[in-house]
Amino acid sequence: MLSWTLVALLVVGGILTYEHYGKRPAETRVAAAGADRSSHRKVVERQGAAERKRPSSLPTPPVPVRTKPANAAFTASIPRAPVPDHKPAQQVATAGVFKTAFGYCGQGAPRNCVVDGGTFWHQGVKIRIAGIDTPALEKAACEQERQLGFKAKVRLLHLLNEGPVGIEGSGDGNGGARTIRREGRSVGDILVSEGLAQPASGRHRPWC
Repeated sequence: MLSWTLVALLVVGGILTYEHYGKRPAETRVAAAGADRSSHRKVVERQGAAERKRPSSLPTPPVPVRTKPANAAFTASIPRAPVPDHKPAQQVATAGVFKTAFGYCGQGAPRNCVVDGGTFWHQGVKIRIAGIDTPALEKAACEQERQLGFKAKVRLLHLLNEGPVGIEGSGDGNGGARTIRREGRSVGDILVSEGLAQPASGRHRPWC
């Protein structure tokens, strides 16, 4: 009877021992899994802290301060050169002896051209021959005056292009009366002697 009781106790003890050792690997696995989760959590927390410390954007570079050159004040204090008046310059350029190729005034700005028997442009300045009256072209009273006016215009162009011509006097700037000489002789006197002009101071006779 005692032997059966011992056998029964040994069997029961073996069963309990087997169950105890069978549960240990499972508990070990649970503990290992918990340790892994704790380690992963710590890694995530460290990464989050590093990201929070990282700057959100790159720093803005400093803007350079513009400085004025040392000679800026000196340059600003220099007065501007006066602009010369072009009108006196044209008068000076027109006076004296010149030899220029002339044409008839027409389209474009007049430069060196003949208007009629007593008026022409030289270097952009209008000049009227002093001391004479010439037949009209556009406002001629008759056909004879118009034809004489055209002849006077052609003759003046020929005299101006024939050789050096001298201009005397300053006139009134633009369109002023000047004495024009060709080889020492007045161009106005030449036109009067050829019947293409009349003395302005004398009695005017009609062209018709």
